[in-house]
Amino acid sequence: EFTGIFLKKSIKMIVTVTPTSKQVNCVQCIFDSQTTFAGIMTEYSDLVASLTIKYGEPKESEEIYIYPYEKGDKFGLTAIKTENTNIRAYWVTPTGIVGISIGSNVDCVLSYLDRAGSTIQTAENEAINQSQL
Repeated sequence: EFTGIFLKKSIKMIVTVTPTSKQVNCVQCIFDSQTTFAGIMTEYSDLVASLTIKYGEPKESEEIYIYPYEKGDKFGLTAIKTENTNIRAYWVTPTGIVGISIGSNVDCVLSYLDRAGSTIQTAENEAINQSQL
């Protein structure tokens, strides 16, 4: 786990590696928590706009609220904190998947899942599982 500045904002960075060869599989940048629904939605929208400039339109984007919450019902912050939302977008690139989502800590999470690292991870996990039989 690392801390730093990304896009002029304070972040915590988590790097996940494969179990055996220690190749990078996933990198997550977790932005500081926001205190208001408007604040988190503005940060999320700004990040989506920046990623759209770089990667084009997202492969998929959604803003789902789970009952009893609804979009625009004035309880958006509570819905996020209680994990009753799914607000995310992702882009498929030649080297992997880039995604942005809003976490239950009312923070934006920018993720990069490396295609090659994921292939290695799957193979190493299968080898570990076979060796434990």
